Amino acid sequence: MKIILKNLLLSYALFLAVFVVFRAFFFIYYIDRVAELDSFWDVAKSFYYALSLDFAMAAIYLIIPWFLLLIYSVFRYSTILQLLKVVVFLSVFTHLWIFIAELGTYGEWEAKPTYEILEYLKHPEEALDTVPILSGIILALVWVGVATYLFKVIFSLIEIPTKLDSRNWIGIILFAFVTPVLIIIVGRGGLNDIPITSSEVYFSKSQFVNDATVNS
Repeated sequence: MKIILKNLLLSYALFLAVFVVFRAFFFIYYIDRVAELDSFWDVAKSFYYALSLDFAMAAIYLIIPWFLLLIYSVFRYSTILQLLKVVVFLSVFTHLWIFIAELGTYGEWEAKPTYEILEYLKHPEEALDTVPILSGIILALVWVGVATYLFKVIFSLIEIPTKLDSRNWIGIILFAFVTPVLIIIVGRGGLNDIPITSSEVYFSKSQFVNDATVNS
């Protein structure tokens, strides 16, 4: 069970790290707008106020990895852990694609148009038309570089044991019934009647900072 819990927590930590790194890159990419802010501390506070939404989004991404790890805990096929690596990478890869698209179009739209971005995934050439050539080249290089790095990180972090321990059926049962409850609670932002929404992390007078606080 240690390997299973370790891989689950590593996947969760990886998702959180991706959100933080992407947010930092967003501020760096739009450094000119950061310079126009009344207070630079809004940038620092953005990472704090974003935690609740980051925790929730990472928990949602964790649903499929949890299910795969549950299957692995019963059947112990190493192929399932290989599949876990692919699933985690595809989750991060998809988030990276949306982030890069938003990064390129934010300067044009002054907002994070999530629905429109998903539409542009069907017609990426239309999204590219709104991005200057130089910016497009930079974003393409960043996209390839980050994707390659994340591929290496994910496939090295998720551990596949060479020696299998005996099954801990009590641990498996707890993992099957307790873990999803925790994931759901965190994914909805707590035990409140209404699940967390992006507007709840808004704290700044600057819409730019608020947009950066919301993960893609």
